[in-house]
Amino acid sequence: MKLAQLTNKCQPGGVQDLDYYIREGARVMGVQLPSGQQKTAKALLAHIFAEIVHFKTSEFGGAGPMDFA
Repeated sequence: MKLAQLTNKCQPGGVQDLDYYIREGARVMGVQLPSGQQKTAKALLAHIFAEIVHFKTSEFGGAGPMDFA
């Protein structure tokens, strides 16, 4: 619900709104960056992407997307 409220608050097409949306969305979801790393939108997206990749690769025991045999 908080992410929906945040989405409704931001205007389409604004770079500042996109940066704000990413930082606030990460805060709402509880994303924690390693200590010493700045909480920029780019750093947050990179961290989230790395976590998704780690989850997806460990979900199948390290198998690649086409290697299910």
